[in-house]
Amino acid sequence: MNDPGTSLGGGFDPRDIADWQALIGDDLRVGDPARLVSRTEDGLEVRPLYTSGDFLTAPPRAAETVRRLGHIGAEANGRIAEAVTEELGHGATGVFFELSTPAHSDGLAVEPADWAAVFDAVQAEGSFHLHATADVLAHARAWLECGMGNRTGCELGLDPFRVVTRSGDFDGLDESLASAARLGAEALTHPARPRAFALDAQPYSSAGASCAQSLACLLSALVQTLRALEVANVDPARALQTVGLCLRLDPHFFEQIAALRALRLLHGRVAGACGVESAAPLHLTALPDDRMLSRRDPWVNMLRQTSTSFAALVGGADAVGAIAYDAKLETSSVLGRRIARNTPLILAEESRLGLVQDPAAGSWFLDSMTRELAAAAWEFFQSIEAQGGLGATLKSGWLLERLQVQQAERQERLVRRKQPRTGVSEFARIDEELPAAVAAAASLVGGAWPRHGFDDAFETLRAAADRHTITHARPSVFLARTGSPAQYSAREAWLTNLVAAAGIEAIASDHEREMAAGFVVSGAATAILTGDDDSLAAEGPALARALGKFGTVWAVGRPSTDLEAAGVSGFVHLGIDVVDVLGELLTEQGVQR
Repeated sequence: MNDPGTSLGGGFDPRDIADWQALIGDDLRVGDPARLVSRTEDGLEVRPLYTSGDFLTAPPRAAETVRRLGHIGAEANGRIAEAVTEELGHGATGVFFELSTPAHSDGLAVEPADWAAVFDAVQAEGSFHLHATADVLAHARAWLECGMGNRTGCELGLDPFRVVTRSGDFDGLDESLASAARLGAEALTHPARPRAFALDAQPYSSAGASCAQSLACLLSALVQTLRALEVANVDPARALQTVGLCLRLDPHFFEQIAALRALRLLHGRVAGACGVESAAPLHLTALPDDRMLSRRDPWVNMLRQTSTSFAALVGGADAVGAIAYDAKLETSSVLGRRIARNTPLILAEESRLGLVQDPAAGSWFLDSMTRELAAAAWEFFQSIEAQGGLGATLKSGWLLERLQVQQAERQERLVRRKQPRTGVSEFARIDEELPAAVAAAASLVGGAWPRHGFDDAFETLRAAADRHTITHARPSVFLARTGSPAQYSAREAWLTNLVAAAGIEAIASDHEREMAAGFVVSGAATAILTGDDDSLAAEGPALARALGKFGTVWAVGRPSTDLEAAGVSGFVHLGIDVVDVLGELLTEQGVQR
């Protein structure tokens, strides 16, 4: 047996943090380990080394068992009860109903009077969660009248802030919030005390919010809701019980894990400020962020939602949901809905992620990020409160203006492929056959907040190319090779991948000795010189002059005065605005955008 007095570190020279930093630099051959530090959208550092000083204890989740929510949306129209039964009978332990509005048909079309028949037809057990952006009070009251106040774990889905960002009616917010608070007070008188409010981060993230900004907006929504409930004679402790929060997750799962844990810390801080020292744990729902889902190569959405489900379970969400990978198409498939249902099921049950209260505890990296995210969110929350609170900043436009600044910065990274999107901006499949037609983007009501997607700019280009292909040949560019295969192959492969993001085919010549003839035969309006710097310098000018007689000429590489003098009109290289360049190439091919 080992001597209990033996030190495992005995006999070794003492080491401090500087020694470990130096070891990192040597092992990874970067010299200064500071070169390995990256930053999140909120400017938070991600360092290569963390210590026990970063340890944090996060509050526990509210429920012992994580609820797995099936999605009931537009695909269930005409068969709502059947769809609910299908979800609850095949692994889901609850469902969330996503309702459409008069201006947006991307959800479930149901009237408040229809709920009684739906619930009468559903025999399976499970929790029900309502997500509506129109007639919310009428739907919530209908739920109470149908006995949802007696069903454990149900959520009436009240969120006046989400409603006004979709309708643009910001002047009606105060009245809507007061009415919702009165209904929330009424819900607390029912036996099961269903949560009346489900404050959702989707409006803020869709408008461009960063992770910390989304947390801050949710926190400000929570505070204003608590104030409204106080006016409705609900004390803070009971008010906190009837308000749930819903965070929308993207595939950056380390940051999302930290965000979920940070939200619990922030909720506890608000509860303490309300004088509630032993508040009931926050009920936290985690759903996929709509802006991360792509219309092109939608199968990648399965991987994205695996990441969000993993983050939700590790981050301590009480309810986890996913939606069909092909939800952005006109019709989602049975396969898509089954995979959405099974993804959190497998992670929770087979990987056992749902059995631990805080799986991230003890990861000094995640503990540090949790603390820093909470601090950043609290700072932005204070800025919102200094402007009069969430309602005031919605009406004045102050909040949207700041979220749009964040969106512009993100868009700059997306269009330059510094934030690549697999299947869209990178590795696009030019010959892909989608399982259904691409759904049109929802139109916005006047005054409503914008709903940005990560892939909007690229998918707009791809849609234009596809429309052109209906009556014309697919847009194409001609690859004009210089030098040997060893010299042109790398840049040619890079270029082929790049132009495919806009639905443009790259055509190589079979007649390398007769490049001009190959350009003419290809039918392309643009030739792009490929090769390394040496071969472009040696052969590029003469080739550009020869090809320029039959169309425009571009080159892969940094701008060159010699090539410009020879008639090269554009250069494609790392760091360019890819959307701008691809749009120009489409225009040269006669594509109407």
